[in-house]
Order: sequence, then structure tokens, then C-alpha cells
Amino acid sequence: SRARRLPVVVVVVAHITIAAHAMVDALPPCHARADVVVEFGVGHELLVRNADAAGASDAPTVVRWSALSDARARVAERTAHALLTLRATENASMSRGTYVEDEFATLHAFSRAVTEALDEVSESSAGDAGVALSRAVWELLEGYFVTKGGGLGVGTDEIVSWYRKNAANLALGKDSASARLRVLLDAFNQSARPEEELGYWDMIATMVAIGWIDAAIDLINMHSSWAEWRLRKTSVQPQVELMEAAVALLQTLPRLGGDDGGAANVPQFTSFRNAWLMQVKSVLAEGGLFNSCWGPTADGVRAVLLVLSGDERVITARTGNWIELMLAQLQHRYPTLKINGEHESLAQASKRTKGPLMSDALDSLLLAVMAGDAQGVVSVCSRHLDAWFMAYSTAMLSRSGGA
Repeated sequence: SRARRLPVVVVVVAHITIAAHAMVDALPPCHARADVVVEFGVGHELLVRNADAAGASDAPTVVRWSALSDARARVAERTAHALLTLRATENASMSRGTYVEDEFATLHAFSRAVTEALDEVSESSAGDAGVALSRAVWELLEGYFVTKGGGLGVGTDEIVSWYRKNAANLALGKDSASARLRVLLDAFNQSARPEEELGYWDMIATMVAIGWIDAAIDLINMHSSWAEWRLRKTSVQPQVELMEAAVALLQTLPRLGGDDGGAANVPQFTSFRNAWLMQVKSVLAEGGLFNSCWGPTADGVRAVLLVLSGDERVITARTGNWIELMLAQLQHRYPTLKINGEHESLAQASKRTKGPLMSDALDSLLLAVMAGDAQGVVSVCSRHLDAWFMAYSTAMLSRSGGA
């Protein structure tokens, strides 16, 4: 009772912890012999009231705790089948005596099912930062602990794709590519000549550096010279020709693996890339082409080509943080690094060059993931992600050699 001032008691209801003093403080003063009565309400609430020995009671006070959002509840619902299927498949494999042989396929199917569910909920729940963050971290873990670069062990395209998809949902600050792009696109709404906006060519060079190739081409195609050239304005011909050369090189950037005509193995990729780099350097050496194209367009295209050629100085200048620098190095200088064991050293070197990220937690998480440190991953996630994520991520990590 309130009058007795009993020590604080902790009540646990469905994994939710509530301090008894919070309920007591919600009540009006009562007689010394009155009791505090607690009943379940609807959803995430308890009904708390004073009752005396005669059965009379005050109107109940509602005490609530933090509840799952609709989006988080959908995540739990949509992914439950994947976890149950994982366990059922493992039990069947153990009965057949094929657990070891089936282990990777079972884990991969589970991971993919969860990823697809997170994608579905994230798309239908735009603005729910918790779901977006869970998807970003889950896909990062999947890349480093499950797929691991596929049969070739090279995960450059996979990690570049992960950042392109999730960068806007990470706390990376105003210098990150996604933040700068938002500012630039807002400026385009009031501009008839996008190329005159501050940061236009810098943004394109950044996108090329971190592998956002299609987006970079889209920005180049917004240049007003294309429309003027279609109207037969011959004075823009040098600009159009220079940009056409850059776009052609971007569209033929060599890929390793995949179903879109990428190289079948590392030696073939290296051969393709060396021939392509010769074309990049050939355009860079076209003095006449650059001399006839004046101003920011020539400088912008030159920066793009230098990034493609792997120029470390230009790459470092055009990236906003160490994760972007690492991705640019992977894309344009060390594209065949193995995802297991070799990404970590590049990440550490990039961090020394650019400094830490704004978020210490994200810094720690990325480095732990790239080091294959499952314990470090769990430690960070347990402080910043919810119980659903911890249950599912540990199910993944413990089956991927990270137990």
C-alpha cells in the first residue's frame, strides 16, 4: 500500500519490466489499509486502482509501457514462419543424418526469407526508422556471415549494393552521399540548369566513387546541354561528346559474377578490367576533347574519369566518411578483395584516413561485422536494437560459424 511504502518491486509481464513505484505514484493517497490492485488492460497497459477492505475502489488509472509499432508487429508476424521453417528443416535433416550437408542451404533460405519480409514491411512502412535500421543491419550481417561473397568469396558488388540501399537510414551526417544528394535534389526544384547548382559535379563524382552508377548517369543526363543539343544548338557539342564518353565508360564498368554478363571468375574479370581501364586513360589523355569543352563540365568529367582510374587523391576527396572511402577503394582500386579477412584491414585504413563516423555504435558495428566478430556484433546490437532482432540475428550468427 502507499502508506506502508514497501520497497520497490519489479513486475515482469511478457518481457516488459515495470517498477512498482511507477504504479504507486499514479494513484491518489489512500487509507493505510487499502490495497493496490493491478489488472491486465488492453494490449500494453495495466489498470491500477486502490481498493479498501470493503471492496470499494477508486477509478482505475492506466499504466502503459512502450509498445511495438504496427510496423514492428508486422515484422514479427511476417518472419515467424521463417524461424519455424528453419527449426523444422533442421529437425528433418537431423533425422536423415544430413544436417551438415544441408546446413548452408537451410541458413541461406532462412536469411533470405527474413530479408524479404523486412523489405516488404519497410516498403509499406516508410518512415519507421526502427524497421529500416533492422533491415540495414540484417542485410549487412547476411552479406558477411551468410553469403560471404558467393562462390568467389568477393563481395564488392554486394556491399556496394547494401550501402546504396541503406545509406539514407544510417546516422552518417551531412557529409554523407545520401545527405548531400537530398540537398542537391531540393535545389533542382528551383533550377532550370541543374549543372549550375553548387555540388552537381562533386555529387556525380561521389556517386561514381561509391558505386551508385545508375544514379550518377541519371544526374549527368539532367545536364541542360542534352536538351540544347537536341534543339541543334551546336555550341554545346563538345560538352555532349565528353559526357557521352563518360557515360559509355560508366555503362561498361566491368562486373564480377552475377547474371548480367559479369566475368565468370577473377582472372577473366581482371582481364576485362585492364582493357576497360585503358579506355578510361585514353579518354583522359584526349587533350583536344577537354580543351574544346570549357568550364565545370570538363573539370567534372575529368574528376569522374580519375575516380574510375583509381586515383586515390580524388577518391579520398570525393567521399564523405570512411565507409564511403572503403567502398570506393573496393570499387576502383581493390575490387577482388576477399570479403572474409581482407575487408577489415581496408576498413581500418579508411577510418584512419577519414576519422570515425558520427555514431560510435555504427562504427563499432561495421568494424565488428567486417572482422567476423559475432560476439562484438551481438554486444553492439543488444544495446541498440530490439528483442526481435536479437532473437533472429543470434539464430543466424550461431549457425554461420559465429557461435
